[in-house]
Amino acid sequence: MRVPQDVEVSCLPSDLPDQISVDLSELIAGDKVLLKDLNLAEGVEIVIIQSNEEAADWSVIVVDYQTVEDVETESDDETEAQDTEN
Repeated sequence: MRVPQDVEVSCLPSDLPDQISVDLSELIAGDKVLLKDLNLAEGVEIVIIQSNEEAADWSVIVVDYQTVEDVETESDDETEAQDTEN
């Protein structure tokens, strides 16, 4: 899966955003934020979408995190390794 690290925009110098903010508070594991979902000011366009309409569906954020069970298992493995060393 291609997840771009940079997003090139086209706009007038006076419209150039300092940042592009995305609210992640409602997202859960497996959710994605696509280029077309970015909330840009009027007059600001994503360059790659201008030349490649399919790029609008590229993910810029993919939510993925460990479950509590995964974290506990890793913790247990580390504890067992430490016990074996001692």
